[in-house]
Amino acid sequence: MPGAEYKLTELNREQTNWIKAHYHELDDLPEPEEPWTGKDTSLKYYEILELRNKGLIKRVWNGEREGSGSSYRYYYTPTETYDAVETFRELAEKSDGFMPCGHNSVRTYGPDITAERPLTVRADSNVLKCKRCGRFHDRSEVSA
Repeated sequence: MPGAEYKLTELNREQTNWIKAHYHELDDLPEPEEPWTGKDTSLKYYEILELRNKGLIKRVWNGEREGSGSSYRYYYTPTETYDAVETFRELAEKSDGFMPCGHNSVRTYGPDITAERPLTVRADSNVLKCKRCGRFHDRSEVSA
């Protein structure tokens, strides 16, 4: 990731790791420095709170949206956050995912696809579920 490192230097390790784990959920993150509200994005309220608590977005002000008469919280996305999301998105597109669906994010299931509860770690699991697209794959289909 040498060419992309400069985009991550303004964030601390916790912020960078969080974005790395969740960049795929931030497809609708508004561009930097433009004020936005939760209505301008598909992000859920708890996701906005988590971004704010991690210092990845800033709350600018509470105000009325033009013509609506309703009060909204306005946020903006710092350039550093937006660049980090874009960096991880670009890296994911360039890398070949080891799952047949092309992704790298995986959750293991029990010995077969009928297992009712996903397990986070299970060495004997024959079924893997992609965390990104939700598709199930047999372990034998997955390239190591």
